[in-house]
Amino acid sequence: MKSIIALSMLFSLASINASEFLLKKAVRPGFMPNPTYTETTILETGKVKLLTRTHAKQSLKTIKEISPNEVQKIKDLIAKVNPKAKVVDLDANKPRCMDAPSKTYSITKDDQEVVIGGWSSCHRSQMNSKAAQELIKIISEI
Repeated sequence: MKSIIALSMLFSLASINASEFLLKKAVRPGFMPNPTYTETTILETGKVKLLTRTHAKQSLKTIKEISPNEVQKIKDLIAKVNPKAKVVDLDANKPRCMDAPSKTYSITKDDQEVVIGGWSSCHRSQMNSKAAQELIKIISEI
């Protein structure tokens, strides 16, 4: 139990703040030995950062740089997202699973982190918005 609390504290320390990113994909490990947490973020500068955490080790590196036009496309899509829109379960009629990895896709809008979709308990979820779908596609392809 103490190791779970310590890992939770470690995970919360190094995340990139909402005011620093445009678009983010966080992948949390399921129940497994040697879990690895990853977070891919696209910054306003066009830099794409990858944060990797495994037990007490962590690294943050730039893995790619996107063009100013691509950054502007992301900003335009974010402008179309309603931060109060609900994230709906796309697999509502399917059984759930336990201990599987999960993903969360989020944006920064009005200095707040807004979840636009994800995958958890073997269920996909996302906002019912073409802009949100396009943003998820962009970050998923990196």
